[in-house]
Amino acid sequence: IIEDIEEKLYLEERIFHLFNLILAKQKYLLITSKFLPQKLDLELADLKSRLRAINTICIENPDTELFKSVLFKNFDDKQINIKSEIIEYLAHRTERSFKNILKIVHVIDNYTKTNKKKLSVPLVSNILK
Repeated sequence: IIEDIEEKLYLEERIFHLFNLILAKQKYLLITSKFLPQKLDLELADLKSRLRAINTICIENPDTELFKSVLFKNFDDKQINIKSEIIEYLAHRTERSFKNILKIVHVIDNYTKTNKKKLSVPLVSNILK
């Protein structure tokens, strides 16, 4: 796995050799990036060619229903009892991205560890400010 390849372009030659090794061994390589391969600022023509030849998939931000489901699941994983009205509030008043879900849950999880107040929409609103 090469995560956020656009931040590792200074390792371009190493990435190229890793790519060749993976191909030779008939293994798989997962690469994540905020940009499509053709938008990466690469120097090595062979690496450019290999990256352009791979299958790509764009993962868009979640729609409202998926956002609410993933948010609820993340709270549940942390054993945080969250009311549906708080989930609704967050779904309509925060950035709808997977990264933001992790941030929201982390901030609220930290709050609940040190405070014993029952979560409410106004409290969550204040916590996230």
